[in-house]
Amino acid sequence: PMKKKRNTLIALFVGFDKYASMLEMTAPINKAYARKWKQDLVVLQGTSYVLPVDKGCTPQGRRTTLNKISLLKEALKHNDEYDQILILDTDAIVYDFDTDISTLLPDKYMIAAHRVLVKKDPHTVQTSNINAGVTLWNLHHNATQRITQGWHQRSKKSIEKLDFRGDQKPLQATILHDGGVPFVYSLLEEFAYGHGTVVKHFIRRKNHHNWTDPKIVDEREIMVDEAAKTICGREPGVCDNIDRVPYASL
Repeated sequence: PMKKKRNTLIALFVGFDKYASMLEMTAPINKAYARKWKQDLVVLQGTSYVLPVDKGCTPQGRRTTLNKISLLKEALKHNDEYDQILILDTDAIVYDFDTDISTLLPDKYMIAAHRVLVKKDPHTVQTSNINAGVTLWNLHHNATQRITQGWHQRSKKSIEKLDFRGDQKPLQATILHDGGVPFVYSLLEEFAYGHGTVVKHFIRRKNHHNWTDPKIVDEREIMVDEAAKTICGREPGVCDNIDRVPYASL
């Protein structure tokens, strides 16, 4: 096992829709990375973000994206054990097994993410415009609790107003309006979607607005499969004996 710098909880989540089969492909790779670096990994399946407004009904599948908030809140309760939490979308995998993820976020920052920079000024680092699909949080930073709470409140409000469009906009708004901007660290290359050097995130193509269109999910599964083969080729033995959970048939 490698010597890690900090304790980073790696957190995965999924619902019971088409994405569950994607997690069957990505989870073993992320588990293999966690095993190599002796980091803990947790998987949350289902929809944990349930509100009084739901009146006891199971929320829509796309609400599972807010499991990120549940995971972050839970990790904050355990910041005596964990220094950081890396929250990965279902279509994201750690690709570089030689990099200690826990070294990527300097202590003075709250969150590291892939940044969409302002086009006019490519050197602008301070912006709230981050992609929420791959985030590395500092559980000891004094802004983390406040931003988590703001993210929760804004997401809750959007659901109550029947205006819920995912987890990213409420997070960006919270970072922007609740004083989070100076504490955002940019990992432009490391987390750069399918080109990420450390984490690859196989997002939908721009014109694809349907989250669960089987054809689109399949297309991304092919890319995940190719990346997985590359990793397993580089890391003989690391892909063996990984606990493969049949998330799609649970």
